[in-house]
Amino acid sequence: MKNICKKIAGAALVLLLLYVMTGCPHDSSDNPPAQPTPPAEPPVPAGFVKINGGTVSSSFGNNGGPFYNASEQTPVTVNTFYMAETELTYAKWYEVYTWAISDERRAAMYTFANEGSEGYDGTDGAAPTEGNTEPVTCVSWRDAVVWCNAASEKDGLTPVYWLEGTTRFTDTTKVLRFAEGYVSEPGDGKAEKAVINESANGYRLPTETEWE
Repeated sequence: MKNICKKIAGAALVLLLLYVMTGCPHDSSDNPPAQPTPPAEPPVPAGFVKINGGTVSSSFGNNGGPFYNASEQTPVTVNTFYMAETELTYAKWYEVYTWAISDERRAAMYTFANEGSEGYDGTDGAAPTEGNTEPVTCVSWRDAVVWCNAASEKDGLTPVYWLEGTTRFTDTTKVLRFAEGYVSEPGDGKAEKAVINESANGYRLPTETEWE
């Protein structure tokens, strides 16, 4: 069953890094500058490419395919975003994963349903092979969104995915930290019901329209 998973899953993640751009500070004096300097565009982060926003057709893709939505034929506008150049490598997955599950994190520890594997024939949870750039495989969608939050926190960014019903995104106890939504107790937040902090500058998975 394990080998089948690796052959068909291809569960490599492609992550997006979002930036929240703020306006220029206002001059409170009586003589504001005649020509205010526009905010500088943030540099493209290493390992990412800039995807310019635009309008796409919501009927993109094959009928019945993953990007086809027959019920909504109106065009969709997408803002500019940054997307990883390659699939998430197992080495990067492992780096964040081992940090996230460390006992030192205590209440802020992350929980995953799967350890991840290196490419097609790696061993689940094993240390990555030096110099290997194969993608992580055998992880679930739940693992993916929780890993995004862990990577965001590790890099000092604001996590995107929060527990169901969260409205105060300053309460870090509400950050989605566990991937085993299908076995959670009643009342616990499930990954598939997570809410998104639209002001967050952390990592997330691309939306269907962004894939298009």
